[in-house]
Amino acid sequence: MNVAVGEARKDEMAFGVDDFGVFRLQIRNIAVAPHGHDAFSTDCERFGPRCWDQRVDLPWRTHRGRGERQRYANLQSKDTKVIDAKGHLVLPGFTDCHIHFIDGSFSLGRVNLEDAKDAADIQQRLREYGGKHPGNDWILGRGWNYAMFPTSLPDKKYLDEVFPDRPAFLEGYDGHTYWANSKALALARITKDTPNPPNGIIVRDPQTGEATGALKEAAQSLVAAVIPKPTRGEKLAALRDGIRWANENGLTRVHGAGGDFEEFDLYDELLRHGDLTLRFYVSYFQDPPELRPQDISASRMRGKNIPATGSPRAR
Repeated sequence: MNVAVGEARKDEMAFGVDDFGVFRLQIRNIAVAPHGHDAFSTDCERFGPRCWDQRVDLPWRTHRGRGERQRYANLQSKDTKVIDAKGHLVLPGFTDCHIHFIDGSFSLGRVNLEDAKDAADIQQRLREYGGKHPGNDWILGRGWNYAMFPTSLPDKKYLDEVFPDRPAFLEGYDGHTYWANSKALALARITKDTPNPPNGIIVRDPQTGEATGALKEAAQSLVAAVIPKPTRGEKLAALRDGIRWANENGLTRVHGAGGDFEEFDLYDELLRHGDLTLRFYVSYFQDPPELRPQDISASRMRGKNIPATGSPRAR
């Protein structure tokens, strides 16, 4: 059972491990009561009778300090929310320290290939998804990994068998390689004569030179550029789905690692409507400046002053 403790928009919470290795959690106006025991709030340390202590020899133990029950009772107020955990484990909110939130939110409504077994399993999932989402618009999704294919890379032929006339574009689990079918490659005008873009590779058949459908790194942008952009309403709907999923699965804070800074106005709208029930720490991706010849020369000179041990020479 998952127990949600607090909402990001109003409640103040802090958690960590104290000097004795005991987990501590502070939440305003929230109480968690183990089944059959008094509720407690504000300083919810040790979680009453069942405490995860991080000790290898005795990870679970019972803690009932003197006056503990009365102390918890004194902390309650008329605004305290009491949750009976019924003896189940209660955890603090989780923080995801690397996430692309708006992209992930859109993925919730797209085809998910994360636990597929092989190419045949992927094709079956795509057929099912296509049947539930008929039409000629793009098939988008993510989650395939390299071990699902005999050559460790996807091939357009598998997608063409399912979608010969409908563009399909699927992101790998790591976000570094994408997979396109022939229709998507044609719309992007990728042929055997198309050069690799900077920082990207169009994987090609060694015999014919034709694109296989696997696009590494920045090469995916050639196809991404021709996919219709979502509307503002679609973005807001996706973000609400993502925030709802986060709330249901115990995430209370996320650190955006790209793609969210440009959508600040959307998050502001969600905040103004009371829908931003998740904390965000958003970073801005900035391309580093190009290295000048003198920079490269200087770095080589520094390398000569570093011995084999890797530590700088004493000067």
